[in-house]
Amino acid sequence: LVTIDSLLSTPVGNYVLDALVERGVTTAAIDAITETALYECVTAGAAEASSAKFRDPPARGFPWDEVTTLEVVTALSDAVLSSEAARWWSSRALDRAQLWIGAPDAIPQPANPSPRHYDKPPNEIWTSSALDDGTSAWWPRLREGADGPPPTETQSVWRLTPSPAARVFEITSAQDYAWLRSEFADWDAIAQAYDGIHLGVEGLIRAQGVPCGSVMLDDWDVESTAWLRWCFDGLERVADLEPDHAHTSVPVLHNPIKRAISSLRARPPS
Repeated sequence: LVTIDSLLSTPVGNYVLDALVERGVTTAAIDAITETALYECVTAGAAEASSAKFRDPPARGFPWDEVTTLEVVTALSDAVLSSEAARWWSSRALDRAQLWIGAPDAIPQPANPSPRHYDKPPNEIWTSSALDDGTSAWWPRLREGADGPPPTETQSVWRLTPSPAARVFEITSAQDYAWLRSEFADWDAIAQAYDGIHLGVEGLIRAQGVPCGSVMLDDWDVESTAWLRWCFDGLERVADLEPDHAHTSVPVLHNPIKRAISSLRARPPS
């Protein structure tokens, strides 16, 4: 279950409420909202929280307070956190299918490490959990051009199956992230203790942009797992995202590929 007391208590949470108010989502409409639609408000809020710190002069408060009341957004926060669409926000990395998105001819493998980005780990590979529309939790930000131009060609979607024995550290709060960074000297040391670092939706809302001691998780913006080593039992190309829909909120997926790539056995890192 989601354990966030109120979306009003964190920067990302407040910007999530902004996104909901901007889209005209009311307390009465929460029961009808889909998991993906609600999560898109989370990524929009997280991205806005990341960009707000670069503004000059600093942004004043949150835009929702110009168009509605504290009582209304408090009720909206309560409705969101108790909704069926938010139940997965507390999911752990191994609770859901882990998806990787890449170019049409790209294959996730140990030879494709991610570059160092701000304070993020320079890991082997990133995945995000599958959403209820079949896409990845990374897709709402990717299609908007996160870390580069929006995609203009078909994107391949791969399901990676982590080993059940994979050691994954779960970030659910700013305190979790502060402990991780204070307990280990650097990401290399963390990789000796954990195979992956998972930031769930709950952690994204409760930790991003929230100082805790001398550290602060920042610029992750999506639910994701940074895999510090290759520890997958299998991988399968499950869908393609059409380029004609790369800039819309409703992705179009080809039917799962039925031939030969299913059940490929993952290779250990060299």
